Amino acid sequence: MYAAEHNKIMFTIAMVAVAASALALDMMSKWIAVEALPHNSSLQLIPGFLELWLRDNPHGAFGLFSSFPSALRLPLLVGLAILAVTAMLFYTIKTLGRTITASVAMGLVLGGASANLMDRILRGVVVDFIHLHWGKAFDWPTFNLADVTITIGSIILAITVIKQWKHSSTTDESFQEEIS
Repeated sequence: MYAAEHNKIMFTIAMVAVAASALALDMMSKWIAVEALPHNSSLQLIPGFLELWLRDNPHGAFGLFSSFPSALRLPLLVGLAILAVTAMLFYTIKTLGRTITASVAMGLVLGGASANLMDRILRGVVVDFIHLHWGKAFDWPTFNLADVTITIGSIILAITVIKQWKHSSTTDESFQEEIS
């Protein structure tokens, strides 16, 4: 019992540490971007591929809810972010248990979501500044480090859930064969 409780505490500490680190890095990068980059003008890092371009994003990802009035959009986006992170946290703990992989992945998602949520609450917009494109053929919407941590954490969670699902499916089949 002691070891299991100790592991829960350690995995929770790992998740909080990763979340705090992701939050701090994102907020620091946004502060630097706001202070150093000209607004709505790009700084080419890798011509034709990567540039820094400071933009305010009052909408959700990919312009979601852009047609909503701002007085409704902000509370809606804040509420949806809180609901989504809470649901993901409970689902992850219930499905994956408390493992280091799940803890790190959830920390990345929580840290990134918290950073964008803080931006939305404090500024009314999310600061984006990383722009990827491939000439004119591919043009990804401008994003920030919080978006990167959310994406990486979500991918890790998805892979972990799929692996666990495959493992439990294989285990169920071998159990059925053993009892036949």
